[in-house]
Amino acid sequence: VLNKRDGTFDGYDEVLATTLAAQCAVALQRVRMTSAVIEGEKMRQALEMARIVQMSTLPVAMPDLPSYDACATFRPAELTGGDTYDLAVLDGQLLVVLGDATGHGIAPALSVTQMQAMLRMAFRLGADLDTAFLQVNNRLSETLADDRFITAFIGILDPSTDALRFHSGGQGPILLFRAADRRWEHFRPTSFPLGAMPLTTLKPPHAVKMLPGDVLAVISDGIYEYENVHGEPFGEARVRALIETSADRSMAEILDAMMASVAAFAAGAPQEDDMTAVLVKREPDARGSFPRTFDAIPALVQFTAQAFARLRVAPELLTTVDLAVEELFTNMVKYSAEGTANVVVELAPIPGGVELRLIDDNVERFDVTRPADVDIDAPLADRKPGGLGLHLIRRMADSVEYEYDNALRQSRITLRITGGRPASAQ
Repeated sequence: VLNKRDGTFDGYDEVLATTLAAQCAVALQRVRMTSAVIEGEKMRQALEMARIVQMSTLPVAMPDLPSYDACATFRPAELTGGDTYDLAVLDGQLLVVLGDATGHGIAPALSVTQMQAMLRMAFRLGADLDTAFLQVNNRLSETLADDRFITAFIGILDPSTDALRFHSGGQGPILLFRAADRRWEHFRPTSFPLGAMPLTTLKPPHAVKMLPGDVLAVISDGIYEYENVHGEPFGEARVRALIETSADRSMAEILDAMMASVAAFAAGAPQEDDMTAVLVKREPDARGSFPRTFDAIPALVQFTAQAFARLRVAPELLTTVDLAVEELFTNMVKYSAEGTANVVVELAPIPGGVELRLIDDNVERFDVTRPADVDIDAPLADRKPGGLGLHLIRRMADSVEYEYDNALRQSRITLRITGGRPASAQ
């Protein structure tokens, strides 16, 4: 084809060369396509590994914190994403983090993973909220590209005081649903996005008190800005409405409903951005009102069982609580016949157990902590009837307190019962 031995090239030679060249072109194209497929598979495997690494940095399970229900979700737009979250109990306090790096893919995924790791390390080494925010911001400003940054919510919740303190580095909106009067509080950022520029000082963090039933909602713009096929964004109003109507449900159920609502709204429109949400709710105290009659005891038992499930109190304590409630309620019915108001029963979770309170109005004072203990070792003939129920309650409970309001003629009995057996019961 290239060096004809005799004569000059003619039309036949041209046809032959064209035919051979076409087959060579096919072979070369196949080689190139095969190489592209191999490189694409290598890239897919690398992305899949990056996804595994990124997902492994997220909490394996949601934190178990008395009186609180916390849950989060993360759905990247690609195999890897530029969002992250963290929910972790550190020294008895709840660390709440949501980060959203510019863009999505491997580079933003590395950025938010780096941020999350540095925050965990800072708090484990004893840094306070301001110090952790400043140090992580300044380190990221040194390492991130000039056009890269991370919007982030970083908060610390102390369940012993129900105080939440947080910084928002360009992350918003930060929403807090107040259950008592069904209103919303809206918080603005306290600083620039992390890594945008080095900082030497910070504005004071936001400080709020979580009240029973309140819900903190920290949600990335991938949810708010998800557009349907008509170009309409999902929006903040839909998020608020969903939480308002579902505030009595668990945070996991609300997140599932939110993701389903976004999908239904999108109506097939593709996901263009990562979707991340963190919800934290202070559980409402369980409260029931029962008529002063023995017929109310079955409803009272049902109430305590439902309250235990909702407040996530250790179920092995239910028998002890039921015994205490029934004994105290029975005494109120038998010995405070002049009372006309319902007996109010309240249950609230405490570390390791539950606090039980019975409130009785329009009755005479009777301090359940004053009667002498029963001598259970005395012969039956020497024992006086009565008092054994209160004796057992004082032995089973960690503490028993009695209060009486003379003006209201109201008695309040408070018991605290935990998994540890009190010294008095030994």
